Amino acid sequence: MPRQGRKPVAPPNGRTVLCVDCPYDNDGGISAKICQKRREPGGLYDQIRAMGWTTVVLLNPTLNSLETALRDPSVAFATASGHGLADRFFLSSGGGGEQLLLAGRGNYDRQAVNNKIIHLFACSTGQTLGYDLVGPDMDQIG
Repeated sequence: MPRQGRKPVAPPNGRTVLCVDCPYDNDGGISAKICQKRREPGGLYDQIRAMGWTTVVLLNPTLNSLETALRDPSVAFATASGHGLADRFFLSSGGGGEQLLLAGRGNYDRQAVNNKIIHLFACSTGQTLGYDLVGPDMDQIG
């Protein structure tokens, strides 16, 4: 259900929200709890669907499967929970974890994220990776 006081937004042209969770790591259960809260009844994914959006949910995807899902022209928005550093988003916690996204030319398919809204619920990713993902589409993160 949408939160009280908010009107549901009709999705333009059957738009899709890509929902990515990377909960399996040694962080004391923090990322697993976030994943659970996003997926539980009344959680974020139910709220998105209640507003008429289609969701595609990925759990611990590879870079290839993430890019493939992002290339779908109906995907307008992606939200991902996991761990991060300034220039990378991880499948597992800390600097030794398996990275999923790394800032910089050639580290991911720029066309896959072009004209998409990308939300990373992960520490520090807005510092460098966020600006890298925005790229030439926009001149700021708002």
